[in-house]
Amino acid sequence: DEVPNVKFTGAEVVRVMLSSKTLPSTAYTTDEIIPALKSLANDSDVDVRFCSQLALAAARS
Repeated sequence: DEVPNVKFTGAEVVRVMLSSKTLPSTAYTTDEIIPALKSLANDSDVDVRFCSQLALAAARS
């Protein structure tokens, strides 16, 4: 999606799911979610970058 609010809300939902360990599989996280978050970490919108970086940090913990 091109709307920043949609992107950072998605990143925030992923962060919460990663933090609470409620994602269905680690393979899905590694293959799909981490690359998407890395892409969002380079977004032009500062809020999108911030939320995606928080989600990436949650994935590492």
